[in-house]
Amino acid sequence: MNTWLKLLPMEIEEVTETLVPQGSIDPKDTVVGALPGELINLYSLWMATSKESARTLVDLQYSRDDEDLLARYDELSAKAKALESLFWIGVKEHFNLWGTSVKEVVGIRREYQIVKSQRIDYMPPFLKGLFGLEG
Repeated sequence: MNTWLKLLPMEIEEVTETLVPQGSIDPKDTVVGALPGELINLYSLWMATSKESARTLVDLQYSRDDEDLLARYDELSAKAKALESLFWIGVKEHFNLWGTSVKEVVGIRREYQIVKSQRIDYMPPFLKGLFGLEG
């Protein structure tokens, strides 16, 4: 098994700097509950990895064929995506949000509050008619 996957539980447990979500709770949001500590750590690790990945991408734009930097970006972006997936799986598992309706989306807000919100509908009414959906 991959070393990163083996060490991931320890890495999550050892997070020292928690990163706080910035989004405020909208009056239309339904608050589900606050994250437990292990999911706060996982969220923080995901955010830190995403931030480092973004910085590496900027560095790549100003470098000339730096294979090591390209490999580092590839690694960080893949790990950030994996951490994101693990985080949302953990949230859905913890709050039993499996099967959240197609019209709702799960999000995270300030103070680590998990919310359900109405999914924004971008489909124009005439297209809904073409697909037999409600107008």
